[in-house]
Amino acid sequence: MTRRKLVGAALFFTLFGVIAIMPPLVLAFRFDALILGVPVETVYIFALWIFLVAGAVLLGTVFIFLLMGFLFESFVLPLSVLPSIPLSFVGVWWFLYLTGESIDPLAGIGIVLLLGVVVNNAIVLVDFVNGARAAGLERTEAIVQAGKLRFRPIMMTALTTIGGMLPLAFAEHTGEGIPYAAFGKTLVGGMATATVLTLVVVPVTYTFLDDLRTATGHWWRRILRR
Repeated sequence: MTRRKLVGAALFFTLFGVIAIMPPLVLAFRFDALILGVPVETVYIFALWIFLVAGAVLLGTVFIFLLMGFLFESFVLPLSVLPSIPLSFVGVWWFLYLTGESIDPLAGIGIVLLLGVVVNNAIVLVDFVNGARAAGLERTEAIVQAGKLRFRPIMMTALTTIGGMLPLAFAEHTGEGIPYAAFGKTLVGGMATATVLTLVVVPVTYTFLDDLRTATGHWWRRILRR
């Protein structure tokens, strides 16, 4: 990658990170446990819930990374798949914030469920790029072809998943049973942003990591020759 592309990518991710952090900070003050001063036990239970969800997300991410390492026969390129996970979290926070929905345990389950769903699009892209390069295509051309030929399947899969969750996300709770609105909105928001942004972020990350792998290989070979 040229220096101009690297600077542009760095600025994009920096701006994206600043925008992504805003909704969680605002949404955090929606919790009654932090505003109205409810019993300390409630705060402890909420903190324990956050810890369990974060642990499940971390463990799931590790398993996804290991599985992708065996699939791609590399422990560098699977890192290009992992950005899909935080991209989905951005959509979760924004969608819950814009719809006025609070985070509940079912939303946490939805966040964990997103781990195995949002990486599918990135896996499809990276796997196609690897196959095209093995067939003889140059890297840039392989990435372009992956975007063209896999755009429609990715969008169809995402739209069917989002469409199936919309009734669950916006159904009115009758007061009986468990409300599933937060669960549905978590999946809708996460899938929407992950699908759109994956098509941009994953190719950039793949290019950067591939250059890094090539440079590291040259560096190791120079060391071994000495």
